[in-house]
Amino acid sequence: MARQSRSRRRYAAGETGKFIAAGALALVTLIAAAWGMHLWATTPPPVQRDKVTLCPAEPPKDIIVIVVDTTSRLAEPSQVEAKKLLIDMIEQSPENALLDLRVIDPSQNAGRSILTLCNPGDGRGISEWNGRPEMARRVWRQRFREPLIHAFEGSLQTVPSKTSPLLATFQSIALERFTGANAEPAHKRLVIVSDMIEHVPGEYSQYPPADLRYQRFKTLPVYRKVRTDLKGAEVIIFYVQRIWESRPIDTGVHMQFWANWVDDNNGRLNVDQTIKLQGAARP
Repeated sequence: MARQSRSRRRYAAGETGKFIAAGALALVTLIAAAWGMHLWATTPPPVQRDKVTLCPAEPPKDIIVIVVDTTSRLAEPSQVEAKKLLIDMIEQSPENALLDLRVIDPSQNAGRSILTLCNPGDGRGISEWNGRPEMARRVWRQRFREPLIHAFEGSLQTVPSKTSPLLATFQSIALERFTGANAEPAHKRLVIVSDMIEHVPGEYSQYPPADLRYQRFKTLPVYRKVRTDLKGAEVIIFYVQRIWESRPIDTGVHMQFWANWVDDNNGRLNVDQTIKLQGAARP
């Protein structure tokens, strides 16, 4: 009789254990299902992007136009420093920012477009649970960062020109990229790698021994012709220095001209990032 009671107790204990295990398994399954539903409900749908530019359908909230002036040669140290600064800018650009790389080309009003891409995001904000951060990082590196760096390196090839229409180029860029309802709310940046020497014979030239006073420039007919509305854009200048055989440009006066131009044309000069690049070359 005692043995039967012990057998019944062991049987009951075994059944209870099975019941508890089944209940625990059901609870875990329920929690996993609930967590899966939560991830499904909270994971934003993937952004639909242009297959070439990686730009989303909606207008960009950040617009960065980089203009490289290769109408005259850049010294090797200037090229190296400019490349490092622009890599930093590319890597620090906000997700979905539009980056437009151009070179000064007298035959094209807004410069010659080299490459336009939008930052697809480097996966930094994507969770391992509900996304694929490694794939996002790979796309960012292979289709955004590296192509822009290679395009910039290619843009440094000097294309000698008898003119350097900086003012007209900046005006056309402002009309094309900074003007209109889609661009109005965006944070706009104009980044310039140049010696900043405007030279359009017969209109206005800053070649020595030019008068670089901005007030004098405002009295010339060309002032009204190239008047520009930068729409509040932030302007950053990576100033390329030149070596002149005689009567060199006073870089302080020259930079003050461009500071006045930015202010007069509804822009904001970023004095902290505007620098003179290392090295110097003949024009």
